[in-house]
Amino acid sequence: MTSENTSTTFEAKCEILGELWIYYRDSQEFEEFISYNDIGLPLAYAYANQLATLEPVGVKMVEDSFIMLMTGLDYQEDLGWSDLNAMLDG
Repeated sequence: MTSENTSTTFEAKCEILGELWIYYRDSQEFEEFISYNDIGLPLAYAYANQLATLEPVGVKMVEDSFIMLMTGLDYQEDLGWSDLNAMLDG
């Protein structure tokens, strides 16, 4: 995590969601989340790996997926994560 009052950058959100999609897509723990975010997660992965640029609707889908992840992990606020491990470790 980073310092107080810092939100996770859009690039970091894409890295986090992309990693989650690649490494946990077969995990029962995240099965419902990954199924529901079947567009937002691949978009985040593609953006993080410079495979695509996103239109505003794509940005919104990624942002919504990130908010859902925060909610699913019981975070009340964005703590400015830099990677998936930091977010999962709490």
